Amino acid sequence: MTEQLSIAKHLIHERLGLHFEGLRERQLRRALTQRLQATAASSPAAYLELLRRSPAEMDALASLVTINETFFDREPHHLQLLADHLLPSLLAARKGAEPVGILSLGCSSGEEPYSLAMTVQERWGRQATALVRITGADLDSTRITHARAGCYHKHALRELSVQRRQQWFVMQDAHHYCLKPQIRQAVRFQVVNVLDARLPSILGQQDLVFYRNISIYFDIPTRTKVLQNIKRLLKPGGFLVVGTTEVLSNDLGVFRLLEQQGIWYFVNALPKA
Repeated sequence: MTEQLSIAKHLIHERLGLHFEGLRERQLRRALTQRLQATAASSPAAYLELLRRSPAEMDALASLVTINETFFDREPHHLQLLADHLLPSLLAARKGAEPVGILSLGCSSGEEPYSLAMTVQERWGRQATALVRITGADLDSTRITHARAGCYHKHALRELSVQRRQQWFVMQDAHHYCLKPQIRQAVRFQVVNVLDARLPSILGQQDLVFYRNISIYFDIPTRTKVLQNIKRLLKPGGFLVVGTTEVLSNDLGVFRLLEQQGIWYFVNALPKA
């Protein structure tokens, strides 16, 4: 199994950029065993051949070895930064009636981009849909399908007040809530690989990218490659927000680091005149 594990690690790193050492290697070993049984592959070698030729199987394995658990209003200081500083700055600088493009990379089941939409609508009201264009993107097509449906277990709403639950959700039963159409329709979703060189053409030019709690899976060369992809799709003067614990590990010279009231984020610096 050691040889097969090494081959699987290489395949996953090559296709998805995910890096597995130490405790994460154990997680990968368990996931491989689970998928070997689920696919009824005749041997580890047969499963690896399936993994090589099947993007769907690669997605299924990736879903097991990445943490998809998330929730609404995670790291709320970033939402405050969006409402108080980043979006007002971008709106002031925008040209004509073009909406500000906001991208949530690695959005999983959609809690982050929907939280962004709720924040914008709470601050700008009915104007919000004309002012911003929000996109959620993730590698896992299953999670994207979940995101488009817009229905969640109450655990995902644990950080929301009762008032905000009532404002933005309809209760389905004692344990599940669905987003109201005005929020669900404010976000579009796309299946993408952050390592794909076509990322800028797939997602279009953006003004603001949220890329939080993903780079923990990447080694430095992979993080650099992803940041360079983001730089190509982020407009000059646009902003990049990463997870609070990921700031230093993403300060690799691709973007300029800025601080606002103790919150760190990056800017795609304007070219020098």
